[in-house]
Amino acid sequence: MQDRKLTPATINRRLSALRSLVQLANLLGMVAWKIEVENVVAELYRDTAGPDAPRSRQ
Repeated sequence: MQDRKLTPATINRRLSALRSLVQLANLLGMVAWKIEVENVVAELYRDTAGPDAPRSRQ
């Protein structure tokens, strides 16, 4: 999926769907395995930390 230049959010969403499907199939006894793949780290677009905390007056 990375070779197809999909965004990390898209890749992680698809991995999550596959993990859920396999988990349900495992619960129902249809498969005996799990998907153990780490999520892709998303790059931050902007700083969302907010302004610095105001300093107390002395």
